Amino acid sequence: MNSFDYLDELWNLFSNDPALAELLGLSEEADNYSSKIYLQEMPVEEYDTDNLPMIEVYFADAESTFNDFAKKGILHIDIMVNKAEMFAAGGEGQFESGIRDIYKYRVVYTPLINTKG
Repeated sequence: MNSFDYLDELWNLFSNDPALAELLGLSEEADNYSSKIYLQEMPVEEYDTDNLPMIEVYFADAESTFNDFAKKGILHIDIMVNKAEMFAAGGEGQFESGIRDIYKYRVVYTPLINTKG
C-alpha cells in the first residue's frame, strides 16, 4: 500500500469502531468523525480544548530501504487529551502539545510504503 491507502484504511477502521466512537464522545446518531479524527498533524493554533479527546493520524516522514519499490514510513498516531485525562492514558509516549493542559500520547509505527504504482 502507498501512504494514501494506509491513511484511508486507518480512517475506515477508526470510523467503523463503536468502542472508539464511545471513547471519543461521539453518539451513535453522530456521523461526524471528521471533528475527532484528523488525517494530518494539526497546527497548534487549531486545537480546540472543547473537542477533546481527538486523534491525529499522519505520516511524519519516510526513510529509504534497500528495496527500490518500498520505503519505511514513519506513521504517527497522536491521541490528544486534556490534563484531567492524562493519567488514564499512562506516561509512556506522552508529552505536552504546546498548549496548556493539552497533552499528546504518541504511538509510532514504521510500515513499509509502496513507492511504485
